Order: sequence, then structure tokens, then C-alpha cells
Amino acid sequence: DSARMLAYEAAHPGYSPGAASASLGPDGGETRALFDDVDDYDGSAEANANFFDQNGAQFTMQGYGRTVQVCYIASNLATINNAIPCAGASTDTKRIVVTVTTPGGETFRFTAVRCNL
Repeated sequence: DSARMLAYEAAHPGYSPGAASASLGPDGGETRALFDDVDDYDGSAEANANFFDQNGAQFTMQGYGRTVQVCYIASNLATINNAIPCAGASTDTKRIVVTVTTPGGETFRFTAVRCNL
């Protein structure tokens, strides 16, 4: 559930507060509480007892880790999943992949897509 919560949280903000940019990730010192578009989550990583929900409340999942990758992808794809390569330039579609690693080394990926229509 922690992966789904983070995937929903990351896909929930708007596509972008301004013009498309090739630079993804937090804007100028933004913290998670101030994230205002989906690509602010790019590069987010949490592990062990350092998990936080969208309200900043900490919770523990000993031995687990989760990361977020956001990238531009082509918007005309018939299938979108975590294996689709990122586009080389900005597009009107961003893919969000939340990866969870278990204490046993298993990896689970949850994919969401956000479009600028």
C-alpha cells in the first residue's frame, strides 16, 4: 500500500506549474510539502524508518525502500509501462514509476501517467 499511496500522491498534482522543461525534480529548494507538479517527485527516495506520507507524518517499514522516477515519454504509445524508454526531450506526457524494494530483495514497480491535455 505504501507504493500505491506514493504513486497516487505523485500523480495527483498538476502536470506542470509553467512551461515544459527538460529539467525534472524539485524546483529551487522545494520540499515535498511544497511539490506542485508531478515531476517534483523525480529522484525521491526513502528507506527503512524514513518513510513519510503526503502530510509529512513519518511511518516505519523496516528494510523497505521506495524511489520515484518521473520522465517524459512519447504520448502516442499503444502500451505504457515502466519499461518504455524516457523521451530525449520534453513531451506532453510524464510517466511516474514508484519502485519498492522489500527486505528480501524483491522489487515491485507501480506506474502512473500524467498528461498535459
